[in-house]
Amino acid sequence: MKTYLNAILFTGAVIAASSANAYVLIDDFSSGAFSGSITSGTQFFNSTGTMIGGDRVAALNVQSNAFGLSISVDAGAGVLTLNSQSGVDGRAQIGYGFDYVDPNTVANSDLNLDLSGESAFNLNLLSRDGDTMVTVFVVGSSGTVSSSQTLLGSSINTPEVVTFNFASFGAFNFADVDQVFFEIDTSNTGDIAVDSFEAVPEPATMAVLAGAAALAASRKRKK
Repeated sequence: MKTYLNAILFTGAVIAASSANAYVLIDDFSSGAFSGSITSGTQFFNSTGTMIGGDRVAALNVQSNAFGLSISVDAGAGVLTLNSQSGVDGRAQIGYGFDYVDPNTVANSDLNLDLSGESAFNLNLLSRDGDTMVTVFVVGSSGTVSSSQTLLGSSINTPEVVTFNFASFGAFNFADVDQVFFEIDTSNTGDIAVDSFEAVPEPATMAVLAGAAALAASRKRKK
């Protein structure tokens, strides 16, 4: 398992409903604008806002760079973008539950996040222009676990939802989540736009929540 947590990477939660089986918005990139770019090594970037835990830490890492170009990450106006230029073998990690110390150091914080009522993480992409590996890491009393997916081909300006079912993380206590972060690895060049990162209940529960929201909206219109 590849992880740069504590080696090279690393309550203010925005929650759509406070009860169990609720949709939990981890980050929609609507606040905490930031940008960073590197050509070698690893560097951390930080911003604060309405994302879960109130802080977002990004880590950029370059493993090889054939032409001396850059990998960059930007967040603002509701979109996170990653641009890895030609010949750059790099990746980005976006983390929650970390304390930014300086461009070379982060420390673990604790989200104290209970996701026992949810069943999956959704990473909602707006666009990508090539093969991409996406991994979600979760840290808690059960240790560190991860789940990865390889997205083949392109999906330019075509939204897609990448779902990581909690079952794919193995035996992990989702009632005690200290940190969560996702990694985007384009291997060698690529542009990706991310709309949001969220934890969601099982589809049947989502349908009930959607129906309840629609009913509440209908009653409000009738008043």
